[in-house]
Amino acid sequence: MKKRLSAFVLVCLLLALTGATAFAQVGDIQPNAAAMVSGGLEAMGNNRYALWGNIAGYSQDYLTIRAVLRNSSGTYITETSNSGYGPTVTATKTVLLAAGTYYVYLYGTSPTHSPSMVVTVNI
Repeated sequence: MKKRLSAFVLVCLLLALTGATAFAQVGDIQPNAAAMVSGGLEAMGNNRYALWGNIAGYSQDYLTIRAVLRNSSGTYITETSNSGYGPTVTATKTVLLAAGTYYVYLYGTSPTHSPSMVVTVNI
């Protein structure tokens, strides 16, 4: 009789301990937000180009993108920026450019990190 009672108590304890983890709230666990930037210059004709930058992340994250255009000597030309909730945020601006080499500096921000990159464009 004692063995059966001991076994019954042991089974009840095991069920009580494993049952508590089964009812844990899944919503409390959130992955780290991640974001990726992209951008460049897109030809529109007649020496007009669209300077653009894009950041992609999670839909609930507030994202910011900034695209800065510089020439081959590093001189600042112009920039564009935009902010909003994901999953994507894009900024664009039309610019007039002559032939040459240009650099598009892309800066993004998300709740957990700030991705960046540089794109080289030859016109």
